[in-house]
Amino acid sequence: MDNVLQINNLDFTTLEGACAVRATRRSNTKAFPTQYDNCIGNEKIEFLFNTGTYIDPAKSSLVFKLRVNSSNGVFIKYSFDNYLYQNSGASVLNLISEIYHESKDGSLMYKQNYVNIMQTTREYIVSNAWKNNVGTLIGGFAADNPTFGYQDFATNRDVSINIPLSCLADFFSTRSLMHPTLLSGSKLTIILSNPKLNIIAFNGGTTTPMAVPADTTITLSDIGLNLQQVELYDGIQAVIKSSLLGGIKYPFYNVYNSKYEPTSTSFTFNIQFAASIVTYVAIKFFPRQRGAVTALESTIASASISDLSPTISNLDDNSLGFSIRARLNGKAYPNYNITTAPQAYLNTIQALTPISHSDTQNVDPLQNINHLGSGCVPYSNYCFNGETTGNARGGFIVAFSLEKNRDIGLSGESTTASKTISIEVEGFTKYELFDMYAQLQYLSVASIFENNVIISK
Repeated sequence: MDNVLQINNLDFTTLEGACAVRATRRSNTKAFPTQYDNCIGNEKIEFLFNTGTYIDPAKSSLVFKLRVNSSNGVFIKYSFDNYLYQNSGASVLNLISEIYHESKDGSLMYKQNYVNIMQTTREYIVSNAWKNNVGTLIGGFAADNPTFGYQDFATNRDVSINIPLSCLADFFSTRSLMHPTLLSGSKLTIILSNPKLNIIAFNGGTTTPMAVPADTTITLSDIGLNLQQVELYDGIQAVIKSSLLGGIKYPFYNVYNSKYEPTSTSFTFNIQFAASIVTYVAIKFFPRQRGAVTALESTIASASISDLSPTISNLDDNSLGFSIRARLNGKAYPNYNITTAPQAYLNTIQALTPISHSDTQNVDPLQNINHLGSGCVPYSNYCFNGETTGNARGGFIVAFSLEKNRDIGLSGESTTASKTISIEVEGFTKYELFDMYAQLQYLSVASIFENNVIISK
């Protein structure tokens, strides 16, 4: 062999490894304390990140054991076992009111409000495969088996829960590794919601929800974060470290939530928030007061079109019964008033569901096939007004894209104290029955330096 190499003037060496990762390990970071007994809402669970290594958020999760305490011994769900509410987005996340994350120096990196709107907007972004796999993992609706619906859980027993970090915040919705400085010394805080307002109780074997027992509380134990930690080779580390002098950019989407209580049939809902790139604003109508116990089949479901529309027999079956549109700095989104369910649906999926370009192998001239990650709310589930063929409720929202070109992305408008986003509503005759929740998505950028992190938006 050596002679052959010499004759042909060749040199034989083994290939260097193309992988930048030296090793990975899965660790568990405990909350302090690790157990919270008889929670009734507003309890704070805190995690301190001190890993010192890269984190793979796609393979990391929040874990705990959950026990719903009740003297009645009922069963609970996060939405009732009814296909009508399959797109409300209900899950164990019902039990979380807020989550926020602070950097080492105390700067706010992001804040998420759950119960208001986040779980419902996610329905327009995730696929049915996601609902069947991750969604059911966290107590959501089984999209591939509507007769199974939402899982039921016995009270007074522990249930192990595993929530992927990507379900907690868009900050973790990335396949990129997160730099140690980005998370080192940061603190993640989870605020619990009132369990009595966010679960559905029923007697086992029945199909009718009942009043949640007055003494219902929840206990969380063995609370921790399962983190996929990654170590890179020294040479790779050195290259990245040299880039810290100018700052490494980590962009991520963030959301701002606000609430409005209508006081008349026609009004303007002003959303005051300053950001350099705003991608969309989504509106959810939520009943101001829940009805009878038997009608309480979902705690986070939005109002259906049939709930919002006036009862007029000759009304267009696809009419909203009111008009709505957004406005920013004098420009309307869209230029016309949205008055029908088809208009509202198209605007919503175009704002929330990224659709890729077609090509010669997969011709899609209308761009109505999402090749990147389809949402799971078909129009038949969106439009339930009591007259048309719509067969689901609880997932009706109206969203407006603020992108200059939604196919390119990162082309959203900017907002300032003087350039506010306004939601214009006219002819909303049932205004006294509903509140409006807004979710505004904007781009944040974390600039990572050797000893600190700066968040800009």
